[in-house]
Amino acid sequence: RQSTKPRAHKVKFGDWVYDLNRQVLTHLGERGHLTTGENALLTTLAHRVGSPVSREGLAEQINAKSERAVDVQITRLRRKLETRPASPEYLLTVRNRGYALQAEPHD
Repeated sequence: RQSTKPRAHKVKFGDWVYDLNRQVLTHLGERGHLTTGENALLTTLAHRVGSPVSREGLAEQINAKSERAVDVQITRLRRKLETRPASPEYLLTVRNRGYALQAEPHD
């Protein structure tokens, strides 16, 4: 089985940069703290930038017991990453499809 490598090694959204290989998040050069679940969630979304990932698919990827647990993790991640968590710019809800990360490749 072939491994799927990300197209870009890093993605940028706002002042944040996420290194997919090292699974490290930085904000203006300073390392940000993510829980294991938040990191797994961000990694999954970063591998599919701009494409929605279903709540069910995310639950499988992060070993969540329910889709509701995914919603809770998304809310927590938005509080850390978004300027206005109630009106997210990066961690988007795609109605009837799931969640997507709005980001761009970064060198």
